[in-house]
Amino acid sequence: MKHRTHALVPALLLLTAPLMSVAPACGGDGQGSGSGLELPGPDIKTDAPSDGLTTIDTSKDKDAKPDEDLGPTPDASKVDTVSCDAIDAEPCATPGATRCALEGAVVETCKDVGGCLGWAADTPCPTVNKCTGVADVCVDGACVPPDGQDPNAKCTQPTQQCKASVCNPQTGLCAVQNANDNTPCNDFDVCTDDDICFNGVCQGSGSCPKGCQTQSLSCGSALMFDLNSGATDVMSAYGCEGAETGGYAGWERSFIASSLFDCDDAELSVELTKETDAGSKFVDLVALGTNNGICWPAECVDLAQMDAEGRAQMIFDLIKDENLVLVADGRDGYFGKVRLSLSCCGQQVESFCGDGVDNDGDGLTDCADDDCAGFTCNSEYHCSDGVDNDSNGKTDCDDPQCAAADECNVEGDCTDEIDNDDDGATDCDDVDCVGTAACAVKCETAIPLTCGDTVTAQDVESASNLMTTFSCSRASGLTYGGGQLAYLVEPDCAGQYQIKLTADAGAGAHGAFEAFGLSPGCSGDSCTGSSIATLFGVDTMNRSTATTPFTWLVVAESPELANSSAGTYSLSVTCQCD
Repeated sequence: MKHRTHALVPALLLLTAPLMSVAPACGGDGQGSGSGLELPGPDIKTDAPSDGLTTIDTSKDKDAKPDEDLGPTPDASKVDTVSCDAIDAEPCATPGATRCALEGAVVETCKDVGGCLGWAADTPCPTVNKCTGVADVCVDGACVPPDGQDPNAKCTQPTQQCKASVCNPQTGLCAVQNANDNTPCNDFDVCTDDDICFNGVCQGSGSCPKGCQTQSLSCGSALMFDLNSGATDVMSAYGCEGAETGGYAGWERSFIASSLFDCDDAELSVELTKETDAGSKFVDLVALGTNNGICWPAECVDLAQMDAEGRAQMIFDLIKDENLVLVADGRDGYFGKVRLSLSCCGQQVESFCGDGVDNDGDGLTDCADDDCAGFTCNSEYHCSDGVDNDSNGKTDCDDPQCAAADECNVEGDCTDEIDNDDDGATDCDDVDCVGTAACAVKCETAIPLTCGDTVTAQDVESASNLMTTFSCSRASGLTYGGGQLAYLVEPDCAGQYQIKLTADAGAGAHGAFEAFGLSPGCSGDSCTGSSIATLFGVDTMNRSTATTPFTWLVVAESPELANSSAGTYSLSVTCQCD
């Protein structure tokens, strides 16, 4: 807390000072306040501060000579002080700082108040912000629109980067201005990195060529390596469609491929060595078409992106005496172990070691081929193929090496109240059970049907209404307010199954029914696109257990004829088991 300092003056002098005039110094120079009694000692200033306290100047004795020693500095412990609490403002410490007033939408600023720093009401927030149409509020010492209000919603944003259209809250008019400096952007120059906005322009650093380290790659070769071993991290984007916007800010390995004669259909292949990484980790292949063997990412001639199986392959032509730079680059910073192979000019090699295909046509597939030596051939590299790949007597998920595989970490039973995969979620709370019959929305009154079942004399008019709309195209824009019957069709074997609806002819009945196939839940928004209808006839719905292992079937009276009797129908299920 700051205080003003006043010298101690005898009480009599303080009481009588206002009654006396002070004579001008040195015989008067026209700057005094008039003639009168000249007092020895300190000057008494008559321009008192705003708080009414007289300030005494003790810095200099007017009768002292210029070089005369005035004695020691007064002891600060003997100086009287007056607290700044006397001012009509709450003290503050940092000039120019802002805060919100305790009441009302007002910004307070730390200012000089009577010689002391204090909070002063400075800026009332607008009662109507012309950009939002509502009053601003004060947040963290600034007037801003209330939550959920975009002050620039009415502005059409420019298409160019590093520019923004901003609304003026006083006028409601929009104006284009530069985006904040250091805002990330993309200058679409694959030779630059770390692009940011500066003075309204997107700028990047760096240039081409890049200082990559290349090594020779010959036809018929296969090698395994970690991307970050003997690699570089200098290319983050390439000039091919799909790679211009980046995503390669990580390690890459670069190779030189060349041939003494023209070769068509060369195959460059890359594969993750850890199968459980497939679908979440990616390594892409890039061909840079320069003739001098340097890495110039702008000269991208081909791109092969890894699929969800953890494999990528690029097919290209090798031209006599021309060098081609081939790059394996980890997407999104991935730098794990991969296997790379090149088949060309009649020298073939097993392209992939885990795809179940004899790629080089030598009669040996995957890990049975010596080309795959050192791959994951000494492990249970497939956890769902029914084969004991490492010959240790344990197959697929029974092998401890498959403990981390996704296919071995599922909630196998969604009704046993046990957390089968130990992920903290049990039965229908586990994502593995989403879409299963056990956890789908159910129609509790549904009639169960399986292969060979038939039900007859089914009457919807006496049934209750289950749902009023269906997402199937046949039901678009229609409301089904009448009675409905539900069925759960679950074939007892794998294969194809057919649901047949037959309307019964009868006096006074129109025989118009519609049936909707729903899956996985028994709800109108779960329509799978199949529906059948009949007018005194037969209609069928064909399904496969491979895609739809069970079907909720809801039969309703056609809404166009709901004012008259529909009559009855029969329903049957036939199956063709695999």
